[in-house]
Amino acid sequence: MPLASTPLLGFLYSMGTSEDLKCVKGVSYFKLTNEQDKEVDVCYSAMINTESFMIPYKIHVDRYVIAQVNPERNDAGDKYWELGQ
Repeated sequence: MPLASTPLLGFLYSMGTSEDLKCVKGVSYFKLTNEQDKEVDVCYSAMINTESFMIPYKIHVDRYVIAQVNPERNDAGDKYWELGQ
Protein backbone atom coordinates (compact mmCIF):
# COMPACT_ATOMS: atom_id res chain seq x y z
CA MET A 1 0.00 0.00 0.00
CA PRO A 2 1.59 3.32 -1.03
CA LEU A 3 1.97 6.21 1.38
CA ALA A 4 -0.12 9.34 1.00
CA SER A 5 -0.11 10.83 -2.46
CA THR A 6 1.17 14.33 -3.21
CA PRO A 7 -2.31 15.96 -3.38
CA LEU A 8 -3.19 14.54 0.03
CA LEU A 9 0.07 15.84 1.52
CA GLY A 10 -0.69 19.26 0.03
CA PHE A 11 -4.06 19.18 1.78
CA LEU A 12 -2.46 18.27 5.11
CA TYR A 13 0.04 21.09 4.86
CA SER A 14 -2.62 23.71 4.06
CA MET A 15 -4.18 23.45 7.51
CA GLY A 16 -2.94 25.20 10.62
CA THR A 17 -1.47 28.48 11.80
CA SER A 18 1.61 30.31 10.59
CA GLU A 19 3.42 33.38 11.93
CA ASP A 20 5.24 35.99 9.89
CA LEU A 21 7.13 39.15 10.87
CA LYS A 22 6.70 42.36 8.89
CA CYS A 23 8.34 45.72 9.62
CA VAL A 24 5.73 48.42 10.19
CA LYS A 25 5.85 50.83 7.26
CA GLY A 26 6.55 54.44 8.11
CA VAL A 27 8.72 53.66 11.15
CA SER A 28 12.46 54.05 10.50
CA TYR A 29 14.95 51.30 11.30
CA PHE A 30 17.11 51.89 14.35
CA LYS A 31 20.09 50.19 16.00
CA LEU A 32 20.18 48.02 19.12
CA THR A 33 22.98 46.07 20.76
CA ASN A 34 22.35 42.31 20.67
CA GLU A 35 23.49 39.57 23.08
CA GLN A 36 26.95 39.46 21.40
CA ASP A 37 27.46 43.22 21.99
CA LYS A 38 27.14 43.92 18.25
CA GLU A 39 25.00 46.72 16.89
CA VAL A 40 22.25 45.43 14.60
CA ASP A 41 19.53 47.15 12.58
CA VAL A 42 16.07 46.50 13.99
CA CYS A 43 12.54 47.59 13.21
CA TYR A 44 9.20 47.85 14.96
CA SER A 45 7.38 44.78 13.61
CA ALA A 46 3.98 43.16 13.55
CA MET A 47 3.70 39.44 14.29
CA ILE A 48 1.06 38.39 11.77
CA ASN A 49 -0.85 35.15 12.36
CA THR A 50 -2.52 33.36 9.46
CA GLU A 51 -4.97 30.56 10.17
CA SER A 52 -5.69 28.31 7.21
CA PHE A 53 -7.95 25.47 6.23
CA MET A 54 -7.13 24.92 2.56
CA ILE A 55 -7.22 28.72 2.15
CA PRO A 56 -6.35 31.45 4.68
CA TYR A 57 -9.51 32.41 6.54
CA LYS A 58 -8.16 34.56 9.37
CA ILE A 59 -5.21 36.95 9.12
CA HIS A 60 -4.53 39.24 12.07
CA VAL A 61 -1.79 41.03 13.99
CA ASP A 62 -1.09 38.99 17.11
CA ARG A 63 1.35 41.39 18.75
CA TYR A 64 4.06 43.95 18.06
CA VAL A 65 7.75 43.17 18.61
CA ILE A 66 11.22 44.52 17.82
CA ALA A 67 12.74 42.42 15.00
CA GLN A 68 16.24 42.24 13.58
CA VAL A 69 16.25 43.41 9.96
CA ASN A 70 17.18 40.87 7.28
CA PRO A 71 19.33 42.91 4.85
CA GLU A 72 18.61 40.52 1.94
CA ARG A 73 14.85 41.14 2.15
CA ASN A 74 15.00 44.65 3.65
CA ASP A 75 12.28 43.49 6.06
CA ALA A 76 12.04 41.74 9.42
CA GLY A 77 14.17 38.64 9.84
CA ASP A 78 13.58 35.61 12.07
CA LYS A 79 15.02 37.01 15.31
CA TYR A 80 12.84 39.23 17.47
CA TRP A 81 12.44 40.56 21.00
CA GLU A 82 9.17 40.97 22.89
CA LEU A 83 8.40 44.57 23.84
CA GLY A 84 7.74 43.82 27.50
CA GLN A 85 11.22 42.38 28.13
